[in-house]
Amino acid sequence: MAKKKKLVLIDGTALAYRNHFSMIKNPLRNSKGVNTSALYGTLNSLHKIIREVKPDYIIAAFDSRKPTFRHKMFAEYKSTRAKMPDELSELLPVIEEAYEALGIPVMVVDGVEADDVVGTLVKKAEQAGFDVIIYTGDKDFLQLVSPGVSMLAPGRANKPDQLWTYENAHEKFGIRPEQVVDLLALMGDTSDNIPGVPGIGEKTAVKLLQEFGSLDGIYQNLDKIKPALRKKLEEGKESAYLSKELATIKTDLPIEIDWEKAKLSEPDPEKLIPILREYELATLMKKLLPEHTDTQTHGEKYQLINSTELLNELISRLEKCDEFALDTETTSEDPMRAELVGLSFTDKPSTGYYIPIAHSSKDSLFGHPDNVPMELVKSKIQPLLTSKKRKIGQNIKYDIKVLWRAGFELGGEIFDTMVASYVLEPSSYQHGLDFLALKYLGHQMTSYKAVAGKGHKAVSFDKVDPKVAAQYSCEDVDITLRLAQILEPKLRELKLWDLFHDLEMPLVWVLADMEMTGIRLDVEKLTQLGDEIRVKQAELMEKIFDIAGERFNLDSPKQLSQILFVKLGLPPKKKTKTGYSTNSEVLSELALEGYEIAELIMQYRELSKLLSTYIDALPKLVNPNTGRIHTTFNQTATATGRLSSSDPN
Repeated sequence: MAKKKKLVLIDGTALAYRNHFSMIKNPLRNSKGVNTSALYGTLNSLHKIIREVKPDYIIAAFDSRKPTFRHKMFAEYKSTRAKMPDELSELLPVIEEAYEALGIPVMVVDGVEADDVVGTLVKKAEQAGFDVIIYTGDKDFLQLVSPGVSMLAPGRANKPDQLWTYENAHEKFGIRPEQVVDLLALMGDTSDNIPGVPGIGEKTAVKLLQEFGSLDGIYQNLDKIKPALRKKLEEGKESAYLSKELATIKTDLPIEIDWEKAKLSEPDPEKLIPILREYELATLMKKLLPEHTDTQTHGEKYQLINSTELLNELISRLEKCDEFALDTETTSEDPMRAELVGLSFTDKPSTGYYIPIAHSSKDSLFGHPDNVPMELVKSKIQPLLTSKKRKIGQNIKYDIKVLWRAGFELGGEIFDTMVASYVLEPSSYQHGLDFLALKYLGHQMTSYKAVAGKGHKAVSFDKVDPKVAAQYSCEDVDITLRLAQILEPKLRELKLWDLFHDLEMPLVWVLADMEMTGIRLDVEKLTQLGDEIRVKQAELMEKIFDIAGERFNLDSPKQLSQILFVKLGLPPKKKTKTGYSTNSEVLSELALEGYEIAELIMQYRELSKLLSTYIDALPKLVNPNTGRIHTTFNQTATATGRLSSSDPN
């Protein structure tokens, strides 16, 4: 006997709801602020279903946007349920498009809920000989479970999914699947505002069904039921039968289905990639479209330059071009502490050349045998770096500083793809290479962790094998060059080229110079000032303790609250979950009312902040090689165009 084909039916609306609210405390948002939790969660769920359940056929059903027949039957149906959040309702059409992009047909029937579409498909599928699995966490669907139909409920809080079959479904409520509708008729359903019989809960309803079999059986045997319960049933009979009708999933909708269109197929990259780009779901690209995320899928030719002969060939090639992309590989994200490990270049898409300079080797004290001597690289590369050729980079300011510290000099015209992205979309939060590669090229970059390891197995880049490093670094320059070829026309089209070329690019040089110059810090003076502040702080503490009548931890809000509002009886101003607030607003108000201790505490806190934020913190940021602090001025961080700084701010 031939094995039955497996069909998965999905309640798409319920799945979107579930994923939206599962991340409600920490929603996933793209750079435009759009809440993408439901889309991300749905795509992850679909990937999991396809991978683990391995269906032959798959269909999704969604609720109708219009009122359903149940609303006409009972005006209060679902009236207690909160309105669907706008963030979710606006995303539902995109989620439906994503299903279609994955090759999963979507069914929506006017005036009907997804439950009824699924119910009808279940009956048609049974007749067609399918083995059916309903993917939903909604208990109502248990009524559809039969020898050929099971229900797969998504697991909660990292628990595994639960498969309910005709053999084990009774474990859910203690009744058979065909009795679930009668159970809902008796106990009601608060989530859908189905009334049930007032005064009858789940336990009583289950007991009645176990004894009398069905709702009809119960009402045919009222004389066998205790008076108090009988009275509830008699008074609630009309509500019970209305509730049964509301809870019954329809299985006879006039739906035509072409099962061939429901066959599981490969995702459509042309439809799916734009969705993943628009909503910035880069991490899903590898899962859903693995063939579109391999570094070598477009026939890239990345070459390791590990000899003088190959270096000369590269120089000859770059001398003939008008522009090239470059990237530095180093030992640190801090360019003022980073050691140059290697350089990559390209003048043409799908190509890349990596020059290893300072890779280490376990077998040699003198570095990896693939390394090209630094002085040779300088002599050959330097004329190109200062030539009139345009140099393209991603966050090229970093490379300028690294090269300068390594004894190179970069000059001529530059094009920074990170800054170009910022000029095009200043309100966006993301201008990194990984994000831009996915957005404009549908390409997922090889992660640094994939090359250098993660956790306790992570190594610095100089310990990465040059052949592996070459693939990683060449991909960076290749993608950077491709992005420049896309971003420049966009800048010109939107009349932003002059802003980018005449203002932002010259600013890169200015900021690089400022950062490299750094800020001199008189550490000795700061240390002296810190000692003076600590003396003043100690004097303030003693005054505070004298007023309080005891010593306590001034930095503990809980202890301070106890002293101020319990022991000293000061009037509390604001209450929090942990007690009365002692924030600056509260202390200011108390100080204005004449409470000396509040004024002293404010002075103590000001001195504490001076110490922790500046006097103690700044000396730790002094570069040991220069004796200066080297902050980073962020050119792409604010929508208004102003600069920000970090490390330190």
